[in-house]
Amino acid sequence: MTGKGRKTRHVPLTGNTAALLEVYLAEHRLDRPGHHDLGHVDLCTTEIYARASTEAKRRALEAAYTNIVTDDLPEWNHDPGLLNWLANL
Repeated sequence: MTGKGRKTRHVPLTGNTAALLEVYLAEHRLDRPGHHDLGHVDLCTTEIYARASTEAKRRALEAAYTNIVTDDLPEWNHDPGLLNWLANL
């Protein structure tokens, strides 16, 4: 649980609270790993869909923060040596 000052605190659950939480999690299918929600037997299959490309992330950030994203490319985008090094990582 996150409390005052954004500090994480561990709070023990009593028997009744734990039982209610288990029922809630089961009813909302939150008691299973996420890959089951997509119906894939193998987690690797789900990872294909869950993985976002750098380009998709960039477009999402630009759409979310239209007032701070400019059309100017950062200076590092004009450094062929750095771009080559990054491409070969």
